[in-house]
Amino acid sequence: VLEIAPDDAATTGGLARALIAAGERTEAQAMLDALPAEVAAKPEVARARAELAIAEGDGGSDLAELAARVEAN
Repeated sequence: VLEIAPDDAATTGGLARALIAAGERTEAQAMLDALPAEVAAKPEVARARAELAIAEGDGGSDLAELAARVEAN
């Protein structure tokens, strides 16, 4: 998927979220860390980063609230 659309934030964010859901958090983190700055700044990628933080237990109540607001949009 990334070979077809490497700069597409929706594709990248969706793949990262799928990896997180599958328990592949290390792989998701590596993929997110390797993104170019212009893609990493997109909301789709921010959503994946928030989900990763929550999955890793790093999400406090503020982050959980943010993730809920992102999900609502």
